[in-house]
Amino acid sequence: MEKIFKKCLNAIVAALGLIYILWRIPWKRKRVSGKPRLVWGPAPIINNKYWSQALINAGYVSQTLMSTYYSFIHKREDYDLYYSDIAGSSKNELVEKIRILFAPYLVFAYAVNHFDIFHHPLSGGFLYSTYLWRIEAQLLKLAGCKTVLIPYGSDAYMYSQVMDLNLRHGLLLTYPDTPKREREISARVKYWTRNAEIGRASCRERV
Repeated sequence: MEKIFKKCLNAIVAALGLIYILWRIPWKRKRVSGKPRLVWGPAPIINNKYWSQALINAGYVSQTLMSTYYSFIHKREDYDLYYSDIAGSSKNELVEKIRILFAPYLVFAYAVNHFDIFHHPLSGGFLYSTYLWRIEAQLLKLAGCKTVLIPYGSDAYMYSQVMDLNLRHGLLLTYPDTPKREREISARVKYWTRNAEIGRASCRERV
């Protein structure tokens, strides 16, 4: 019963989130400068920090926007923006739970109004944790945005397709839960490789 309630709640939130996104989409995109504005996220992979900084040095407007950060290996200041910077936060437990539910939609709407090119892993962009992940690419196209895929590992690894048995064994020892999500990983990989404009092949040997 609890699972059914959560599914219904997430479906309602997704419907409201879609309405909000469609309302906020910039149907007539206006570029602030001659170069496109870049955003990196939402998975807190430290490479994003350095790629973004390199493009800033090349004269682009570029920011990292993360769902969170890994405090045991990163510092909060490693990234520019977080979901909480856009969706806010609350000490009230109920309000905070509601904020967490709606945060991805608020962040996505913010991002399509402030950036032109989205860099994210094969697990998805700012809507990856919502029911709208299957139409995120289409929503980005509606907003006039483009997508660059940057796989990092567990977003693209499908263990059953790793031919090197030593590598597969090492992966199973290190990340034993990943095979349980292989069907979902496969679906996301297929979706984004069909719909993104550019896909870097840094994990090609892994899938």
